[in-house]
Amino acid sequence: MFTFLREQYRDTLRQAGFTHTLYFEMVDEGGRKLYLIFGTQHERGLEKMKDAMWKVDPSYGVRYRDPRDTQQQMLDLEFEPDTAPLRRILRDFISEAPDGLTIPELKQYALLETVYRPAQVNGVDP
Repeated sequence: MFTFLREQYRDTLRQAGFTHTLYFEMVDEGGRKLYLIFGTQHERGLEKMKDAMWKVDPSYGVRYRDPRDTQQQMLDLEFEPDTAPLRRILRDFISEAPDGLTIPELKQYALLETVYRPAQVNGVDP
């Protein structure tokens, strides 16, 4: 059900002129799920949103989950979060590119399609 609603909402954002949309799940301290969908016309808007989301005070108990992670691992709010889910996501993405991908392409994918910041691709060994 959420997948259908998410895609409907993203389509509506795109029709409204938002060229970049990103979605992820946030779980609050009580275990309640919040599905967040963000839209912007500029990649810089995605960068700013991600910078802000990773700066949320961890004492509130909020965690994120990237919908592209096959294991659906919860991510604690940390300045340098666990990148195991990002490694899994990038492996899947690379496996779909028979000629391989460059680091800039992986960073672009992280920005546009995951909850991670492009800089978090550095040091990840997919």
